[in-house]
Amino acid sequence: MIGKFIVGFGLASILGLAIIFNVTNPTSGGPMLILVVFVMMYFISLLITFSILFLLRKLINRFRRVGIYKQPAGGANENGIYYYSSVIGFFPVALISLASVSALGIKEILMVLVAISIACFYIFKITH
Repeated sequence: MIGKFIVGFGLASILGLAIIFNVTNPTSGGPMLILVVFVMMYFISLLITFSILFLLRKLINRFRRVGIYKQPAGGANENGIYYYSSVIGFFPVALISLASVSALGIKEILMVLVAISIACFYIFKITH
């Protein structure tokens, strides 16, 4: 169920970004438009991450049923995939926002990776 919402918001965000990029220019947009662009980029990143994790789970389940273990891989339902993809999907948006204020370096990338790793560990501890 939540996958349908992610796909809907992701596709609407792609369409919205295409319209914004073709209709407005960056100097006349203002801060509200910048916020809308970053939120749409987050939804697109969420869609991509959710799709990759969902397909990866399906692939793992298919191979696990064929092999010695005749059981599906547990612990990763659609909600769990959404939790992980919502955290991991923030990574590109954080990097783009850091790059837009000329503060993107190795130290900042590592700090964002550490924050996302801690969030993923927290999600793992809550869901298992």
